[in-house]
Amino acid sequence: MSSWQFETRQFLLPKSGHELSECEDAIAVKLRYARFAIADGATEAFDSQSWARLLATDWVRLDPVAQTPEAFCSWVARQGQTLHDSWSGCDYHGMPKKRPGPDPLLLSLACNWNSMVRSPAGKP
Repeated sequence: MSSWQFETRQFLLPKSGHELSECEDAIAVKLRYARFAIADGATEAFDSQSWARLLATDWVRLDPVAQTPEAFCSWVARQGQTLHDSWSGCDYHGMPKKRPGPDPLLLSLACNWNSMVRSPAGKP
């Protein structure tokens, strides 16, 4: 019986005319847990780069994965509180941007390697 081999590659490209450091998107992969996440940060939101990175990196580390809407909402709320708490040293001039605004999009995938079955050669 042959074993599966899995390889991933990821690329983040900034908007035209911007530096990579200005990219507010995030990609995270955790092959051990078969988790993959892409977060598209909302440009108009305050600290969207940190929010996108937090969502993507913590999603792939989550064990077990949040499998119900309630568990997912609870997880997102905890992540939001973590990000909000990190702003405690923010100066007065940054305060207006901390109001609710656009949220990033999180696209995630969790696989169960143990349940994947290789089909015989020539069959889909």
